[in-house]
Formats: sequence, C-alpha cells, structure tokens
Amino acid sequence: MTATPPQKQGWVLTPEAFAGLLAALDPDESRAAEEYEAVRRRLVRLFQWRGVEFAEDYADETINRVARKLAEGERIQNLSGYIGGVARLVLLEAYKERERERAAFDRLPPPVVEAATPDPDEGEERVRCFESCMGGLDTDTRTLILGYYDDTGGPG
Repeated sequence: MTATPPQKQGWVLTPEAFAGLLAALDPDESRAAEEYEAVRRRLVRLFQWRGVEFAEDYADETINRVARKLAEGERIQNLSGYIGGVARLVLLEAYKERERERAAFDRLPPPVVEAATPDPDEGEERVRCFESCMGGLDTDTRTLILGYYDDTGGPG
C-alpha cells in the first residue's frame, strides 16, 4: 500500500540529465544503454526483495536522483557505489512512508458494524413472492426448476 516515491523538490529528469547519466555509465552509447537497463533491473530486484511495493517507481526515483546530482555537477568517482547508497536512502524513505501509512491506519476509528436484526416479515414476503412466481409458470417448467433446485437448496 506504500505510495510511489515523492520526487525531490519537484525536479524532473530532463533529456540532458538523462544523457549525462548515460555518459557517466559508459562513454559508448549502446553499452551505456545496456548498463542503464542492468542498473535499473538490479534496483527493481533490490526494492522487490526488501518488500517495497511499486519497486519500479522507487528504482526510477533512485536513478533520477543520481542523474540530478550529475546534472548539478557532482563528481562521482564510484558510480555503482553511489547508486547503491542512494538506493539505500530511498529504501529507508520507503520504509518510513510505510510506517506513516500504518500509523495513520491504526489511528482510524474502528468500523461501526450494526447488527442486522432479521425482519420476520421479510422471509414470509420472499416465500409469497416465490410462490407467486412459480404459480405463473406452466407445470413442466415448474417441475424442471424444482428438480434443478432440490432439497439441498442449490443446483443438484
């Protein structure tokens, strides 16, 4: 039930930031694309293994945060390790969000369940309706229906 991750201060991944991320992954475009997909798959598995709903969204948020830092000019020596560190922080945020939701759910008042008091006239009314409907049928149809619904109260 955990909601999707919030974006940091409304930042949106731009084509330039994405290109910078790919360049940081590998100077060769095709290898960078393959590495991006591999990183994303690993992140999705990480979040899934840790029991986070919407694992793909959290993986994307992790990647977006790394791309943002690169776009802001941050020098990252060990990109793989940096991505792992950001993923751990995003995971902690996901856990905190889950706890906030659980606490909010626990604060809800219990549901009010009114015990339904059976109306004795309702049963009699249903029997009258049934008899009226069955009385309007021809004998063969009535016999067929009654044979289909035998004494067990269901299809026989």
